[in-house]
Amino acid sequence: DHAIDYEIDVTELDAPDESELSFDERIDQLLVEKDFKFARELLEFARHNEIDEARYHYERLRLLAAMDNEEEFYQYFHEIESKIKDFSKEDQKNITNLETIFGNRQP
Repeated sequence: DHAIDYEIDVTELDAPDESELSFDERIDQLLVEKDFKFARELLEFARHNEIDEARYHYERLRLLAAMDNEEEFYQYFHEIESKIKDFSKEDQKNITNLETIFGNRQP
């Protein structure tokens, strides 16, 4: 008896094609998967195509927070701090909320 098993992995069929995901969905997925290298590449590509500067800086900080890299997070935060005042109130709030991940601001 040479029966062929045609069982299909249903999860593969249900998973959306990555090319159909929005930037938000894709970056979130990469952070959950801890694929930080590709998340950074996506972010750099999106910076010139899909997102504005404020969003880029927010996502870059979010990536560093997801990596649990406090030192680089604050180093980058201080590099862009003077630009933040020009961002919308919503973008400023989002960036400030990220900062609370590591506790109070460093002196």
